Amino acid sequence: MSLCAPTKFFLPAFNASKIPSPPVTDLAARFAPCLEAAYITRLVSNARKCIQEDTGTLFNETSWKTVQDHFNTSALLKMKKKLTNSFAVIADRNRKLYALYSKEELYHANDPLAAVSIKLIQDLTTKEFAIVKITTNRVRFNNETQCLAKRGLLLGTQSRFKKNGRCKYYMMMKLVSGVTLAVFKEFCKEQKIQLSEQEQAQILLSMLTALQGLFADKIMHNELHEGNIIFDPNTLHTEFIDFENAKLLGHLDAKASHRLDLAQILKEYTPLINDPKMLTLLTNLTKEDESTSCKVEQAIIALKLFVQPLNLSNNSYKSHKTK
Repeated sequence: MSLCAPTKFFLPAFNASKIPSPPVTDLAARFAPCLEAAYITRLVSNARKCIQEDTGTLFNETSWKTVQDHFNTSALLKMKKKLTNSFAVIADRNRKLYALYSKEELYHANDPLAAVSIKLIQDLTTKEFAIVKITTNRVRFNNETQCLAKRGLLLGTQSRFKKNGRCKYYMMMKLVSGVTLAVFKEFCKEQKIQLSEQEQAQILLSMLTALQGLFADKIMHNELHEGNIIFDPNTLHTEFIDFENAKLLGHLDAKASHRLDLAQILKEYTPLINDPKMLTLLTNLTKEDESTSCKVEQAIIALKLFVQPLNLSNNSYKSHKTK
């Protein structure tokens, strides 16, 4: 049983109404162009064109057999693409194989603390596309892998030393569908889209449900900016990425950490919101009259009373984890 105050004291305006609401816009159809134009969508589309029908992988039958023979008969960690005539392959610590789609890179940076690159990969066990994040910073690697595992996003890890003595750390993770909140907001701005009351409610419900999952996993993200929030209009699912500066929380520091994460994310969502009821909800979330987790729980309950179901292919507010 929740120890939070009853919802009606949190947001009376959100009590269920008997008055029929206007039809709900189909978010999936409305924002299909936003998803189609996203860089990751185009990258995956390009990679799919390279899939070989006989193997279901990025390799033809001859190259696929070469890959399997190499990893089955040696302790090899990585196979260079010149040996397969197409793409490099890396094995994680459980000897699962991944092909690196090297024609384009999602991200690359060299900062004083670490060199980081993010690439598209194909899980050669499931044949699904995924992401690998490569870093030279062991502390960030350990930190992020723990958080990804808690979120149910981690597929595997690996580390290998280069000839110069530096170690590269690999994190293989699930590909989160959708677009960054930054791209979503920019699309709304460019297309002069005014989100309806129901659309704003659906988006906030999705975000708060994801945030509640973060609290439940005892993770403080620390960088909940618009580039680290992924929203999928097709499923109304929100997920967070980039946990390199996150931390796992103990019982004593959870309250302050929850407040900071909530404050960061509300700042990013406020420009999308103009409906009076939604603005009231955001205002109540910023009040310091009770715990952040309780306020988030109350807001979720209130929004669930208010929102109408959309006609989506996989619409749910289930656990943030993939079973």
